[in-house]
Amino acid sequence: MKISRHSGFTLVELMVAITLGLLVTAAAIQLYITGITSYNVQKAMSSIQDSASFGVNYILDDVRRANLSAPSAYMNDQQPNSGLILTSSNVSELKDNKPLLTLNDAYLTKSAVGDGNVSQKSDQLTIRYQAVEPGYDCTGKTLPANTYVVQRYFIGSDKALRCVSDQYQQTGNTITGMDNKTKTTLDLSGNGQIIIPNVDYMRVQLGYVKGALNNPTAMSYVSIGDYLDTNKTSAVKKNINGIQQSIKPNINVIQIGLLVQSNETAGNDSIVRNRNKQAFDVLGQSVTLNEKNQDTRLRQVVTQTISLRNAMGWVEEGYVTP
Repeated sequence: MKISRHSGFTLVELMVAITLGLLVTAAAIQLYITGITSYNVQKAMSSIQDSASFGVNYILDDVRRANLSAPSAYMNDQQPNSGLILTSSNVSELKDNKPLLTLNDAYLTKSAVGDGNVSQKSDQLTIRYQAVEPGYDCTGKTLPANTYVVQRYFIGSDKALRCVSDQYQQTGNTITGMDNKTKTTLDLSGNGQIIIPNVDYMRVQLGYVKGALNNPTAMSYVSIGDYLDTNKTSAVKKNINGIQQSIKPNINVIQIGLLVQSNETAGNDSIVRNRNKQAFDVLGQSVTLNEKNQDTRLRQVVTQTISLRNAMGWVEEGYVTP
C-alpha cells in the first residue's frame, strides 16, 4: 500500500510568521500615523501663517494711515479729530460747547473689553483717517476720496478679529453721512467684517517718547488702560500755541499682539495639547487658554510695532517738564 505524505508549516513556524506579519503591519501603521500627524501639523502651521501674513498686514496698512489729514500732527487723549479715538474728546471738535460728532463710549479704544479664549479679555482699537484717494474701508465698502473713515477692530463672539467702519464727510462745521444727510453720531455697532478668523486674544499697547523723537531710549510702551490712568501715566506740560498746558504724552507708536490659532487640529498630538495648557506671552501680558480651548490646535503669538507717521509732529521744543 502506498503511503501519502503532505508537507506544511509547523505550529511554531506559523506563529513566527504571524508575529513577523504583525510587526510589519504595526510599523506600517505607525508610519501612516506619523505621516498623517505631520501633514496635520504642516496644514495647521500654514493656516496660521496665512492669517498672520494677510490679515495682520491688512491691519498694519490701515493703522499706518491713522491721523492722516488730521488738523494736528500729534495724538493724545484730548486732541479733537484724533486718528486714535481714546476718549470722547478725540471724536470731534466743539461748537457752542457741544461736539459735532458723538460716539458711544463702548466703541472707543479700550483695554480688556472684547471676547477671547483666554483668561484675559481682549483689547479694542478704534482709528480714523481721511482717504486721499478712492479705495475701500475694512468692511469692503467703497471709500471715496476726501472721505473720513472710522474703524473699530475687536474680537467678536465667534473669536474672530473683526472690523466695523463708518464714513462721513466734513466741510467746516458741517458733517454729512454718505447719504448726504446731516450726521451727528458715528455708528460702529454690529459685527462688521472678519479680518482674521480664529483669534484667541488681542492686546494693544501705546508707545510715546519723553523728549526728542530721535531718542529711542525714551520710548515707553503702556497698555491703553495704563495710558489713560493718571496714576500710571502722568501728564506733561507743553507749550501749545504759546499756552502752557498739562496733557498726556503724545502717542507715536501702536503695538498689536495677537494669539492666533490654526483652522485645523494637529491631530491627537499630546505635545501640542500640553503646550496649550501653558501660558502665552502677548506683549508682556501672560494669558492662559480656557480649559475647553486647551485642544490640539496650534497657537502662535504674532506681534507688530507700527510707527504712526502721521503723528510725528511733536518735537522736543514743546516739551517743558514731566
